[in-house]
Amino acid sequence: MEFGMLPLRRLALTICATVMLLLASCGGTEPEGTSSAGDDAAAQSETGSLDDNGGVVTDDDTGGTDPGETTDQADVEGDASGTDDAGTDDAGTDEETDGSDTQGSCTGAPGCACASNLDCDNSVCLDTPEGKRCAFTCIDTCTKGYTCEKLGTSDVVFVCMPNFLTLCSPCKTTKDCSPEGTDSLCLDYGDAGSFCGGPCKVDADCPDGGYTCDEVLNPETKTLTKQCKLAKVEGKQPVCGCSVWAQAASMKTGCKITNGFGTCAGERQCEAGAMGACKAATPAEESCNGLDDDCNGVTDILPATKVCSKSAWLPVGSQKACVANADCTQPGESCNPGKGLCQTLIGTCTGVASCSGGAEVCSSVQTPKIEACNGEDDDCDGNADEDFAWTDPLAGGKVAVGGACGLGPCSGGTVACETLLSAVCTTEKNKKSDACNGLDDDCDGVTDDGSCEDGSACTTDVCDGKAKSCSNDSAVGCDDKNPCTGDACIPKDGSCSHVALTATCDDGDACTVGDACVADDKAIATCAPGAKAKDCDDANVCTDNSCDAKLGCVVLPNAVTMDCYDGGAATKGVGLCVGGVKACNNGKLDSACVGQVVPNAVELCDSKDDTCDGVTDEGCKAAEVAGTFSASGGRLSPDGKGTRVHAVLGHGSVGGGTAAAASGKTVKAGFIVWLQSLFE
Repeated sequence: MEFGMLPLRRLALTICATVMLLLASCGGTEPEGTSSAGDDAAAQSETGSLDDNGGVVTDDDTGGTDPGETTDQADVEGDASGTDDAGTDDAGTDEETDGSDTQGSCTGAPGCACASNLDCDNSVCLDTPEGKRCAFTCIDTCTKGYTCEKLGTSDVVFVCMPNFLTLCSPCKTTKDCSPEGTDSLCLDYGDAGSFCGGPCKVDADCPDGGYTCDEVLNPETKTLTKQCKLAKVEGKQPVCGCSVWAQAASMKTGCKITNGFGTCAGERQCEAGAMGACKAATPAEESCNGLDDDCNGVTDILPATKVCSKSAWLPVGSQKACVANADCTQPGESCNPGKGLCQTLIGTCTGVASCSGGAEVCSSVQTPKIEACNGEDDDCDGNADEDFAWTDPLAGGKVAVGGACGLGPCSGGTVACETLLSAVCTTEKNKKSDACNGLDDDCDGVTDDGSCEDGSACTTDVCDGKAKSCSNDSAVGCDDKNPCTGDACIPKDGSCSHVALTATCDDGDACTVGDACVADDKAIATCAPGAKAKDCDDANVCTDNSCDAKLGCVVLPNAVTMDCYDGGAATKGVGLCVGGVKACNNGKLDSACVGQVVPNAVELCDSKDDTCDGVTDEGCKAAEVAGTFSASGGRLSPDGKGTRVHAVLGHGSVGGGTAAAASGKTVKAGFIVWLQSLFE
């Protein structure tokens, strides 16, 4: 900003200070500095902060001050450096500058840009983080970040010197950070590089903007000291920027780029007001190209983890054209890149890759071979002799080479290679032919399962383990299926004999009885049928009986019917009595006689022979009157032979009976009885 007109009070102070300086130069005594608190209570000291580049940023319009603005002496210097354009402070405040607003319109006054001492009214052009600026003179105090120091060998001129001129500037050595002999060190910020610190005792000594006062090791004196340094934020180390001074000084620092392959060193410097990128190679996996790709100081030395492989195929498989393994679909085959065909893969062996003549070669690698029983992993699948095993004769399971094996006397063995193509149990040499002795001589897990000899060609000769002898089970079949021969095996040679028999037999016909063996003139006996046929009658009228040569007696139900009568033979067909019928159902005769009429126990006066004795209406009186009555009057007398009538007589006739009008019954009674009944 431009310096305005200062108050007359400050102009007076400036004149006084000038006189004092002149007196001091003539051998007078240096005036004792006083703080602003003693001269002007309205002038307060403010603290500046560092910008991102490590430069001092004043508070300007928010009440900040320039390095010298801590006492009224700063006002004096301000008055001496310019003129009061309006005779009063702008907006009623002391408006100073950090230098950025003084370039152009600001010339010669403290805080203005300068190139040499000739450009400044006080003939002092200092290096500051914002670049070269005309110095602020002082008595004993300055704003935060600046110290009031004697200029050169003069005992008269004191100016505000920056405490942290190089703070956070890129550096390579401590000398880069102390151009004027300060105690600033070049501090390590990791891969980002090294940046200047600043001497301090407590955090409050450091500028604002994220700085802390850390204990560090002085690389030259090897002693611990304290320096201002950017504090880590959330575990990450911030990167310093470039101040105007650092940019003008072309400050540089070493840096690194690190990744999983290694760390490459380079350099970075201030560029256009900002820290430039690290100009280092990016570490890469080492390859055979004559370069140090991973920046480990050696060229074309591949890491031990760099593996290579060699595969081999059998000339069998689908032989399908291919580019990748995915093109091959048959089990066990893959793409043979040398032939571009899908073939059966023998295996893939791995080795350590190395460089030779600028090309990668696979060293210490074997060629895969078909697995042999030799204790080696021929096909490089991680297993040795896996295609060979001993078969357990009892369980049928496979025991791999090196496994425990053996049964019975052969137990306690180990499966081992017998030839390149076979494996054996090492204790099988102990086995022998199985004898009938209760032992597993042949090591197959079964006791006495071998053959034995009992002297007969007709037996199976199997060992009985408990008896420790051969069994006599038949081994030769001599049955000729002829019931009229006696069959036997001859022990000497195991041949069969067949002797004719004279005994009963079965000719295979179920309908013959008394079958017997009959020998012909050649003494060959056969079974002859008996002369008597088998009787199949079961005495059941409801079944039909027959005989089948294969099945024997066959019984089938019929539908026969039979006459029946349950009333006594003398009464059948007499009077009302007639016979009925019984039918066969499911082989059984029905118990009920259907349709029969048997004698009634009492003769009814109905002109019929109810009792079937040949006499009709025996015991009934001659009818004198017969009439027809209504249904409402009439009932049988107690003896059943007369009727008491209580109804009105309808019509009738003497002599034969007629049907009653309503009841349907013919009633006969003596006249007297009838007449009597009328009066009852």
